[in-house]
Amino acid sequence: MGGADASEITDGQIYEAIGMAVVSAQQFENIFIIASRLAIKQANALTIEDVVSINASKALKQPVKALLKELSDVEPIAQLEERVLELIQKRHTVVHRIHEQTGWPGNINNQQKIDLRALCIEISAESLDLHTIFVQLLGQWAMRFPSMREGIEAAKLHEMFRRDRSGL
Repeated sequence: MGGADASEITDGQIYEAIGMAVVSAQQFENIFIIASRLAIKQANALTIEDVVSINASKALKQPVKALLKELSDVEPIAQLEERVLELIQKRHTVVHRIHEQTGWPGNINNQQKIDLRALCIEISAESLDLHTIFVQLLGQWAMRFPSMREGIEAAKLHEMFRRDRSGL
């Protein structure tokens, strides 16, 4: 009796990919909500005193889809709406509908396992990319406030996710 083919996807690899997809999507959702409530909803704040603070524990309970709909005609949300909606749908597949839509966990063939793992990797990658976009948005917004700019520059946070965003 031989061992598993090297290209065979194991349940462990699927669990790992699911975990990464879920954590990545949650991190994106958190920064999306915070950036939306600060940098987008309060884009016109001129001083730090003008900023209405948010209660993170309450704010993070708001569904991303509801906030997205509320801000759908505001830039840059309008540009990113389709990507965010697609990410939410894919995340819902993995978190809520995995068995119904993929048959896993269960008796599925290796190609189905490959496809499921690829979906999870895609969710992780897209979550990271969108997370970066919203971290940059939040950072750019925060740099307008002198009291925040000093801390951001001192910690070099403004360089953390520097990259060309021209292809939003």
